[in-house]
Amino acid sequence: MAKQISPLLECQYISWKTGGKEVLSEINLAIYPQEKLAIIGPNGAGKSSLCRLLLGLIAPTSGRVIRKPGLVYSYVPHNLSVNPSMVIDIWEFMGLGLKKYSKDQIQHYLEQTDLWEKRKFSLHHLSSGERQRLMIAKALLKKPDLLVLDEALSNIKFSAQKELISLVQKEQDQKGFASIFVS
Repeated sequence: MAKQISPLLECQYISWKTGGKEVLSEINLAIYPQEKLAIIGPNGAGKSSLCRLLLGLIAPTSGRVIRKPGLVYSYVPHNLSVNPSMVIDIWEFMGLGLKKYSKDQIQHYLEQTDLWEKRKFSLHHLSSGERQRLMIAKALLKKPDLLVLDEALSNIKFSAQKELISLVQKEQDQKGFASIFVS
């Protein structure tokens, strides 16, 4: 008998309201290892809210989200806000909260996202596209079960978008994580 694969996460009839307005209504879905999911819609449709609900960053108004115990996810929002009083360079940022990764692993992902030469640059000196590439590098370094890219390519030049999509697809094929692309 074949072994049944369990979903990484599953949502059952989730709804979400904010300010008295229902943004999402009775959503059902399951995400399995290696699966690729695209969420596409207009501004204000609730795409980012759905991602945050799936990851447990906000709670549904009704319904439930079931996550695989120990689920490791990486979430790349559509922009990275940097506190003006926080002085940190790319190299330091890559190591924040990820002490178990080697310098070689960090270097690999900075090279893959074309940021290695800028590793000593302050986050304040990066363009919005470079900050997005940095967030993607850190997300991949984390070796997630689930990678969520929430309009993460919106501030990146088209040629670099293609390269990053190829990088994510290659990593997904090699490592077997699931991905959600929001556009």
